[in-house]
Amino acid sequence: MLYTVQNNMIEWSYESEKEYIDPFNDIELSVIITDLDSKQKEIPAFWAGGQTWRVRYASSKMGIHHVRSVCSDASNTSLHGKEECIQIDKYEGDNPLMKHGALEVSKNRRYLQHKDGTPFFWLGDTWWMGFTKRLEWPEDFKTLTADRREKGFTVIQIVAGLYPDMVPFDERGCK
Repeated sequence: MLYTVQNNMIEWSYESEKEYIDPFNDIELSVIITDLDSKQKEIPAFWAGGQTWRVRYASSKMGIHHVRSVCSDASNTSLHGKEECIQIDKYEGDNPLMKHGALEVSKNRRYLQHKDGTPFFWLGDTWWMGFTKRLEWPEDFKTLTADRREKGFTVIQIVAGLYPDMVPFDERGCK
């Protein structure tokens, strides 16, 4: 059994005993997850190199979720028909995304809210030229993040590309 807490992404993998020449294109793998209300979701797996496929899943619903793998090559028993369960427990921390769930547009389409209906106020700061020499990784990012958090910001946006008036290799992008 796999274990996680509500709204937390869990990742697990499947290893194929059968080799494929072009795994990315030769097969498709997904899982069917059935929650406590018997609602089913199909989650595609992604090829992770070699003969490994991975799946990522998060849910706000606590309890046991049943998982069944479905492979386009049904003869591959190491990928097709595998069954397991995920136990999802209550999140006890103070991270708003974990506590209230992912962001979504409200029903009236006028604001953002968390999955549980808690409103989300978007107060953002844009870090222009975020990936230049003027910001050292990770020290400067940690300093900026702590500062913005202390000031009540809820979002950080990083512009990694050039300004619209810049040509490739513009010196302003190196500072």
